[in-house]
Amino acid sequence: MDRLYGRDNGLPLAAELLKLRQGGPGAPGGESPLLIFVGPGGAGKTALLDAIEEGLQERVPHARMDGTTLQNSSVPDILAALGFELNRRCGRLDGLRFPRLLVGRMVMDEPLIGAAVGVGADPEKARQEVRRILDGYRDQAALGNFLSRLAGAVIPPLAVRAAGTMVDAAWAEVIGRVLSDLMSNGLRFPRFGRRSGLEKGESWYGAGTAGLDELVKLNVRYHDYPAHQGWVDQLLLDAFLADLEDEFAHSRAAEGGYKCAILVDNAEHAVAFIKAFLPASAGRTRTPPIGVIAAGRGGPAVRALAGGAPCASLSEIDVRAVFRDPAVRRLPVALADLTPAETERMARDAGFFDHTAGMIYQFTAGNPHATARLVQAAVECAGERVDVGTLLGRPYDPADPADPERSIGERLVDDFLSAFSDRRREHLITTAAARDLGEAQFITADLLAPGDAAFVLRSDIWQPDFGGGPGALPAVLRRLLARRLAERTVGDTTWDALHALLRPAGPAEGLTGEERVRDLYHALALGDLPHVTRRLAVLLTAMPASAWLALAAAVTAAPRRTPAVHGPCAEAEKLARSVQAADAPGLREPRVGSRALATLVAGLWIAADPLTGPARYDLHLAIAASYDLIAQDAHSEGAALNVEAEHHREIAGQWPR
Repeated sequence: MDRLYGRDNGLPLAAELLKLRQGGPGAPGGESPLLIFVGPGGAGKTALLDAIEEGLQERVPHARMDGTTLQNSSVPDILAALGFELNRRCGRLDGLRFPRLLVGRMVMDEPLIGAAVGVGADPEKARQEVRRILDGYRDQAALGNFLSRLAGAVIPPLAVRAAGTMVDAAWAEVIGRVLSDLMSNGLRFPRFGRRSGLEKGESWYGAGTAGLDELVKLNVRYHDYPAHQGWVDQLLLDAFLADLEDEFAHSRAAEGGYKCAILVDNAEHAVAFIKAFLPASAGRTRTPPIGVIAAGRGGPAVRALAGGAPCASLSEIDVRAVFRDPAVRRLPVALADLTPAETERMARDAGFFDHTAGMIYQFTAGNPHATARLVQAAVECAGERVDVGTLLGRPYDPADPADPERSIGERLVDDFLSAFSDRRREHLITTAAARDLGEAQFITADLLAPGDAAFVLRSDIWQPDFGGGPGALPAVLRRLLARRLAERTVGDTTWDALHALLRPAGPAEGLTGEERVRDLYHALALGDLPHVTRRLAVLLTAMPASAWLALAAAVTAAPRRTPAVHGPCAEAEKLARSVQAADAPGLREPRVGSRALATLVAGLWIAADPLTGPARYDLHLAIAASYDLIAQDAHSEGAALNVEAEHHREIAGQWPR
C-alpha cells in the first residue's frame, strides 16, 4: 500500500463507520451512515479510497463506483450493479444474495404486460404472465442468460475505476466473474422441499394474488419510468435493503463484525443516487447493515449530501468516539493539504534530503497529487541542482504513446480541469490574476459572457475559505495557470491588462485596509517597485511593525511574470536600483533607507516566488540586512523587524550558496 502522508487517519475512521454495533450506526432506526472525504483535485481522495478498498479486500463485502458514471444511470441500474459487486465471494464469506431485487428485475425487464393496461385489461391474465415469467427462470440456462444480459447492461457503464480507466476492454471478463459468483452464491436451488431464492424473493412482494399484482404494477410503471420514477426507485430500494437485512440476519455475513460498504469516488456527480439511497435506509425498522464511504470536491452538491453538517478535520477527529454518537449519520471530513514536514518525509522516503522538498512544497502548497509527482520528478533528476520550473517541464509519462512529451505542468492542469474545454480553460487562466473569488468575479463580470463566467466560477474548482472570506483557486492550480497567463502578449486579458484592471481606482493615499493590499499587490505584480516602496515607507512610520510585517507579506505574495531562476539576489539588487531616495519619504536616512526598503521588498517578492532558483543563500542574507537597516524607522515595535532579520539568517542556511 502506498503511504498516505497525512491521510492515515481515514482508514480507522472508515473501519469505525462500518462496525456492527449496538449503538450508533446499526442501531434501531436511522439511515445508513455516510462518511464523505472532501477536498480539491489532487487532495488524495482517490488514493484514500484505494487504501480503504485494499483494507476491505477478503474481509468486508463492498462495491466501488465512480460518480461520474452514476450521474447518467438510473437507481434500478445502480442497484443491480451493486448487487453484482456485493455478490462476490469475500474471503471465507459467501457473496451477498439479492433475491427480492432480482425477482423485481426479472419482471420489470420483460416487455410491457399488455393484459394489464388499456380498456381490455385483464388482471388475471396479467398475473398469469408474471407467473410464466418467473417459472421460466427456474431453468438455470434461462437464468444465466438473463443475468448475462443484465450484467452486460449495468456493469460496463458503471465499472470506471478510480484511475479513470474504463474497463470496457475487459468487461466480458468482469461479467463472467460476477455471473460465476452469482450462480454459485446468489440462487441456490431447493433440495428436499427448501424454498428457492426465487420463491423467497417473490413472496416479499406479497402473498398470493397481492404479490403478483405488485409485480404487474412494477412492470407497467417501469415501462413509463419518467412518470413513475419515484415509486419504482423506492420499491427496488426497499427490496435491496430487505435482501441486505436478511443476509446479515440469516447468513454468515455478520461474522466479520462489519457492515458491507459502498465506495463512491467523485460523489458530487452521484448526489441523486445517494440522496435517494440514504432516506430509503432511514425508513427501516433497524439501520441497514451498509455504509457509504464517498469522496468529493465539495461545493453545494456535497454540502447537500452532508445535510449541512460542518466539515471535520481528518487530523483532529476523534476516530473512536465520533460514530458512537447515534446522532452522527453523515460526516463530511476535510482532507487538508500536506504539511511541510509531511512533504519532507515524502521526499526522504523517495531518497533525497536537500532543499528541493521545500521548493516543491512552496509551489504545491502541499497538494498531495502535485507534490507526489514533483517529488518523483526530483528523484529522476538525482544529482542535479534543479528548480521547480525544470521539474514542471519534464515529461509526465515518456511511455505514453499518445503524448510522450506532455510535460508534468501540462498534465497537472489536465488533471485539475478535465471538465473544462480549451476555450473555458483560457477563461479560467484569465482569473489567475485574481487573488480570490471576489476578484475573479470582478474580472469575469467585465470580460466574460454570463454563461462562461458561471462555469468558470463553479464552486468545485474554487476552494472555500473556512475563515469566512472569499474562496480561491487551489494555490498550485493558480500558479500553474499564472505561468500560462504570463505567455499572453495581446488583448485585454494579458498579464498587464488584468493586474491593472484589478487595482482600485483613486489615489493610493486614500486607500485603507483591503483596498490598500489590493493596490500594492497588483502594482508589484506589474513590477511597479517604486510605488510599492513609497507606500510601504509611509506606512512603516505610521503603524506598528507587527501590522506592517503582515501587510508586507500579503503584498510580496504577488506573482512574478518572470522567475529569478539564476542569481535571485542579483535580481533583487537590480530591481532595487529602480527606486530613488524620493520614493521613501519620512525615513531618517532617505538614501540608505530607500535602497534597504526596496531591496527588502524585491527580496521578499523573489523569495515568495516558488519558481525562484535554489541559490537563495545570499538573497536571504540581503533580506536580513535590510530588515536591520529599516528597524530604526519603525513607528513602534522595531524589535520585531530585527527578529525577522534573524529568522532570514536562519533560512539562508537551508539554501545552497
